[in-house]
Amino acid sequence: MKIQYINVGVYGVIIVLFYFINSMIPIMSDDILYSYIFPETVSDDTPWGVDVSKPIMCFNDIIQSQYNHYFHHGGRTPVHILVQAFSSLWGKDLYNILTAIVFGLFVYVLGKVCNDSKKRVSYVQFIPISILYPLILHPKCFYSTMACGINYLWSSLICITFWY
Repeated sequence: MKIQYINVGVYGVIIVLFYFINSMIPIMSDDILYSYIFPETVSDDTPWGVDVSKPIMCFNDIIQSQYNHYFHHGGRTPVHILVQAFSSLWGKDLYNILTAIVFGLFVYVLGKVCNDSKKRVSYVQFIPISILYPLILHPKCFYSTMACGINYLWSSLICITFWY
């Protein structure tokens, strides 16, 4: 019983630390670009491939933007829809909370996979996984933009969940 309390405590600390690290990172780079609609045609006059005079105002704008984005940049439409929604409609505060939860779930599921799906996952596994995973990717990618967090962390959780 005592070990369970230690596990829950360590697990909670890991999630809270991850939340605080993420919340200290400002909105920058791709997150700013994804808050605008990707145009139908890309020219040299459109910086970074977006029309900065057309911010995303509703979910229909995201659908239109991703339709255009798919034909000019290609792929990863599901995660980019989420990135555009967080960058323009839902905000970074909600992203920080959900990403901390996603990270906690990722650590837990990875611990279960490492433990061969046995009943318990120990804090002895939570701590190394929590420290090592951010170092697998470049830490700047892991902790910097919403685009990187959703593209890599959220996608990793989905993939490893299928493995589990």
